[in-house]
Formats: sequence, structure tokens, C-alpha cells
Amino acid sequence: MSLEALLQLFFVTSVVAGMPDAERATWEVLLCTDAAEESIGCRNAQKIKYSLLCATKKYYDQLAKSAANMQPPIVMPVPQGISKWIDYTKIADPAVTGEPEAAAPERVLPKVIAYDESGVPEMTQDSKVQEDAAEVDIPLPWREWHASAAAQDIDKQASEMAAITMALRALHTAPQLRGAPVDVVLSGSNQKPVAVAVAEIKTAVLDLPACALKSAKISASSTHPHRMPIVVKHVAHTVPRRLAGKAEAEKVERLFESETTYYVHPEFKGPESVKPAVTGEAAASSGAREWKWAGDETMHPCWAEQRMTNDELQKKTVTEPHARYPAKFNVTQVTAEFNTVTIGQLNGENVSCNMAVSVPVLTNPGTIKKGELLVMELTAPARTTKRKATNWKDDVVSTKAKARTAPKAKAKSKDYLSANVV
Repeated sequence: MSLEALLQLFFVTSVVAGMPDAERATWEVLLCTDAAEESIGCRNAQKIKYSLLCATKKYYDQLAKSAANMQPPIVMPVPQGISKWIDYTKIADPAVTGEPEAAAPERVLPKVIAYDESGVPEMTQDSKVQEDAAEVDIPLPWREWHASAAAQDIDKQASEMAAITMALRALHTAPQLRGAPVDVVLSGSNQKPVAVAVAEIKTAVLDLPACALKSAKISASSTHPHRMPIVVKHVAHTVPRRLAGKAEAEKVERLFESETTYYVHPEFKGPESVKPAVTGEAAASSGAREWKWAGDETMHPCWAEQRMTNDELQKKTVTEPHARYPAKFNVTQVTAEFNTVTIGQLNGENVSCNMAVSVPVLTNPGTIKKGELLVMELTAPARTTKRKATNWKDDVVSTKAKARTAPKAKAKSKDYLSANVV
């Protein structure tokens, strides 16, 4: 009731009504805020009235000064009855008397509901006085963070994928790819692209890298049946060692920190066929076309070679005995290593990052005849038979079904001829 009585004294006076709107709004907010904070934070109920008077005296003095300056002057009301305790004459002004300002009453933090280990709330009151914290600089452990494994590996995957992209970029731009004795043709009624040998290819002469021009085709994990793995190794450092008996020769041993396997997916997109470049019988015999280029084509022969299981190849041989391009397993997958290296200096010391990228490359373990399809063998996925979960009800139904379908036993007939007659 003390807070309500005090605020009523301020707001019922005509002096407040005579203030400008902006000044009155600011004055009311500050008055209510200070009075409410004092009422809530004061711990001694016996001194609540005195604390309220101390906290709002400056607002009373401001109001009294405004009342005296009005024409005609207004006399501040004197509280009576239960509000008689509101007497600001008992509150000394330190600026006039020279006395030190009274210490502000002790305030406590609001009640916080804490829970013990068993989940039961602990209804405790914080007794620590909230004080203004001193300005203290708190150092952050950035050196410890930088030395941690989590910080060192924060961009590991992104940098490894970038190293793969650089290696594939180097392979994609290599002009010797265009010298491969392989053509890619649209074969069959479905116009599926296939890779065909245009000349006899001697053993281990073919080199077709698995180039993926789109970074989205590089995945950290994959279940694609035609995926190709690319292994990235971090090279820690190299150790040169001289061979015994040969002072001029050196053997370089590389030490690896870790390796990660990524996967690239097939990507093949040819230009759009507009119309034959020639007409008549020449068009049918030559297969020449006019093409419409969109700029997003990708036609590496590696992704045009056929991949089949042994069963699929046997089926193709039986169903297409006179195929235009004979098919047999003549391509296998090997790896070629490329290094992505970054070298520089920081504070006068060398800084380097070396990654070895193992890219899959298609080659031929034997001679490929002219006109043969390029076919690589795929391992047939293991077949797993899922057994349906059953319970006792299913067993009863199964038993009854077997009993209905089982042949009935014939009744035995008596042999009257062989029976003994007495």
C-alpha cells in the first residue's frame, strides 16, 4: 500500500497536469521506475517508507519547484490520514546540508529456481548483492584452439575436395586425352552413348581418367553402383635416403598423416542433335549430324564405357549374337597419383600443404581389337533374403494349410481270403 499511496500523491496534483506532454511522460516513467525498484529491492519492511521517500525526493522537489513557478503559484498538498507518513521535509538534501548521502539499501538478486541432481527444485534466495562489474579484459584461448585437432580439421573435407577438383582439372585440360583411340557413339534404338575402339589398342596403352567437372559429383559417401573412389592422402614430409653403393642416387620416402576416400559419379551429357548434316543415303551411311551446343556438355569417354556383371554380359551375347559392336570384358580400373601442393612463407619460415590424390583411370589389361566395345566387369551385388518375422499364430495357420494340402492316407482293407477261419 505504501507504493500506491506515494504514487497517488504525485499523480493527483494539478502540477503534473500542467506539464508539457513529452516532459510529463518522461517524468512519470522515471518516477514509477525508481519507486518500483526501491519497493522490490528493499529487504527491511520497517524501512520501506523511508526508502521510498529517499528514492523519490528529487521528483518531489522538481514538482514543488514547478508548482512555485506557476501563475498563480500552487501549494503542494499535505498528505493526511494513512498517507501522513509522506513527509519530504524529514529527508535531508546532501547538496544543501553537506552531509554524506545515505548508503543505498542492500538489494538482492531475484529468486532463481535451481534444481539438484535428482531434479527436485531448490527454493533458495540469492543473497549476493549485485554490483557493477569492473572492466576486466578476459583473454580467449585462441592458441589452444588453434592447436586442437578440431580446429586443424575444421576445413579438412573442403580442402580435400578442392585438391580432388584441382587434380581432375589438370586431367580434364590435358591435350593428350584427345589422342585416345576411342570414339563415343550413340548406339541402338535408345541412342545410348558407348565407347568403341577405333583402332587396335595394345596392352596397357589405354588411359581414360574419371573426370568429374561438377563439384557436386564429388561425394564423401555414395551407394551409386557406378561410383569410382578417389583417395586423398596428406603428405607429412619426405625423407631422402641414399641407396647403398650409389652415392649419386637417392630414394625418397614419403610419410602420410591420414587418408580419406571420396567418390565421383558418372556424368555424361552430349549436345542436342538438330538434324543430319547431309541428306539422303549419305546421311544414313555416315551418321553425320548437326549439333546444338548449350555449353554445359561433358563427354569424357570414361563415363561412356559399358559396365556389366558377368550374367549381364552372357545375356547380351545370347540376345545379340550379331551385334554391331562385339562386347567382352576388356577394361579394368587402376589408379594414378597426382599431387596438389601449396608452398609459401610466413614470418620467414616455409609453409606448405601437400596432398596426394589417387584418381581412378581405365586401362586395358589385354589387346582390344578395333570395333570392340569398352566393357568393364562389375561385381554382382550380394543377394540377401529377408526372412519374414513370424509368431505362433503364423505357425498355426501354416500347419493347418499343410494339413489341408497333404494327401489323405487310404484306409486299410481286410484280407478275408488270408484270414483264418475257425
